[in-house]
Amino acid sequence: MLHAFQRKKGRPLLIGASQFGRIGNRLYLGAHLIAWAKEKDAILLNPGFHDYENLFEGTYRDALVRFPEPSEPLCLQSGCKEFLRQSIERISIRLLNRENPVFQTIDLRPEGPDIADPSFLDRLIARPVTFIRGFVYNNTCRYIVDAYPAIQRYFRPRRDLLPAIEEPINNLRGQVDVVLGVVIRHGDFKSWQGGQFYHETEDYIQLMDQAVATLKGKRVGFFIASDEDQNPALFAHHTFYFRSGHPAENLCALASCDGMIAAESSFTGWSQYYGQVPVYHISRNLDSNKLQQMAQTALEKSRARRMPSP
Repeated sequence: MLHAFQRKKGRPLLIGASQFGRIGNRLYLGAHLIAWAKEKDAILLNPGFHDYENLFEGTYRDALVRFPEPSEPLCLQSGCKEFLRQSIERISIRLLNRENPVFQTIDLRPEGPDIADPSFLDRLIARPVTFIRGFVYNNTCRYIVDAYPAIQRYFRPRRDLLPAIEEPINNLRGQVDVVLGVVIRHGDFKSWQGGQFYHETEDYIQLMDQAVATLKGKRVGFFIASDEDQNPALFAHHTFYFRSGHPAENLCALASCDGMIAAESSFTGWSQYYGQVPVYHISRNLDSNKLQQMAQTALEKSRARRMPSP
């Protein structure tokens, strides 16, 4: 069926065949899949994105989660979509390390193919149908920069999410000169890689205080997103909006901020990429120069945003 579809379209077929990680990872991988499809004039099917397809305008209508968005989406019930996804994943696993004239599976692993190597694009279309598994560990690929407009449009949030995305940011903008996002990542970071990326809430507050000091004379507001409940009283000396959970709404709200303070992660990386937001990545050693640079760039971004259109 997949080969017949590919022959009918007359273009290579790329298929995101596995589910890796949570929403930040899926979006980051999805951006690369779109960029590769554009670069090689291929059609993308991304059923590995099914868990999060209902959150974005470009993904929720079509059961195959295609790019480019099809004029005639395939509509299936959730059970049928899950059967489709599982079937595609099983096929991709069976094809690992097997020679086939039509199908191939590329497994993206830390020790796998270098996605930044120009020859990788040719490998993607070495067969008419290519299944892609794993994750893009090497983030030096330039193609998501080139394909940014298409990726930004495809992953535009659903209309019914817009109030939860826009209202907190608009409320802050009415009170302050610059809005900084703060991403407090606790949860899995307490144990992941020995907790080296875990930071106490007080560490984030200290950076918020220093950002305000850096922008002396400017009114600074904070959109604070956390994967766990926090005590709002801890932030009371700042102008802030706090929300725990709501990963999709927070991802998009953070992309609307002027700058960010966050632990390094694919979640933060997506907001940074989607909104072109400068970020200070929290670490064990404070880098005052980088924090100041982020804050100043955020202020310039805010000023540009407020300028009237010509």
